[in-house]
Amino acid sequence: MRERIAHDSWADWYDFIYERTYGESYRWLTDESLRAVLEIARPGDRVLDVGAGTGRLAVPLARHGMSVHAIDRSPAMLHRLLVRADAEGVGGRVTAQCAAMDQMTLDETFDVAVCVFTVLLYITDRPTLDATFVAIARALRSGGRLLVDVPRISLFSGYEADNDAIHRRVTIEPDPLDTTGRRFIYSDDTRVKAPHFVRASERFLATWWPEEEVMAAANAASLDLEVDLSDRFARAASAHWWMRRR
Repeated sequence: MRERIAHDSWADWYDFIYERTYGESYRWLTDESLRAVLEIARPGDRVLDVGAGTGRLAVPLARHGMSVHAIDRSPAMLHRLLVRADAEGVGGRVTAQCAAMDQMTLDETFDVAVCVFTVLLYITDRPTLDATFVAIARALRSGGRLLVDVPRISLFSGYEADNDAIHRRVTIEPDPLDTTGRRFIYSDDTRVKAPHFVRASERFLATWWPEEEVMAAANAASLDLEVDLSDRFARAASAHWWMRRR
């Protein structure tokens, strides 16, 4: 039986559901993240999008003239990304690899990497966290930059959304098998009401990583803090950092 991967079973509805759940806040975070990258990256730069999902950043960056390589564990999410890139006329500037973040294999180096939109919460143990930063650092040229966000503990709480388009209920509960108090069971039960009736549900482990632990893992992988953007992204309840490869 194939391993269940977060969001894989409802990738076709992922963007619709998140936009209808968070509305303006969702659009703000996407736009502000794009602006932050465009302040560093330039047309022609090579960008590595780690945990790319359906292309929320990858496709707009390709529209701005960058070559983007997308990494994600979900085949269905990457399929949506590539379909979206083709539909927007930038398919020739986007490539994709289905792999875990710590196991990506790359034949080129990149000017910029992004690992945002709470991607780190899908990492459930410290060796994988360490290996992920090592893999990203190896992919960056010397002096290359990484934009990463670190979800804060306040994000690990349930919520409910009910509007004309969806009814969504998310519960986040401590994992009874975990002794650290950091690992949670994330359960999502969503009904799309319109334009079609669709049921989306899933359950997976999510982990809160203290900022100092993430910083230590990044530093050990030769990534140093260059600019702290956390105040700029205060609405997102995540620390945001530009890091630089030594």
